[in-house]
Amino acid sequence: MMEVVLLGLFPQVRFFGEEHEQTYNTKYFRATDLGAPGDYLIALDPIDGTQFYLDGHSNYQIILSVLNTDDYEAAIAITPGQDLYYLCPTSEKVPSKVASPIP
Repeated sequence: MMEVVLLGLFPQVRFFGEEHEQTYNTKYFRATDLGAPGDYLIALDPIDGTQFYLDGHSNYQIILSVLNTDDYEAAIAITPGQDLYYLCPTSEKVPSKVASPIP
């Protein structure tokens, strides 16, 4: 689902998903690796803590990062089981914890 949204809103970005080899959407992105400066790569870990998720625990996360050649631009970690998300744009360098509800 996230891949389809990214393709619709930002078709020019590069994309690397943890399961990029199993998805039908990877071929529609320009590339799956870093490019020149200003040519952003979106990286997605759809379920960080897969075993926690499978065991029914609430401490798994969905992690989305926006990377540039020399640094990250932003990262967001969503914890759906706890209605939390953390946002860290490069301007802050320290994550901001945002409590429920997830928008």
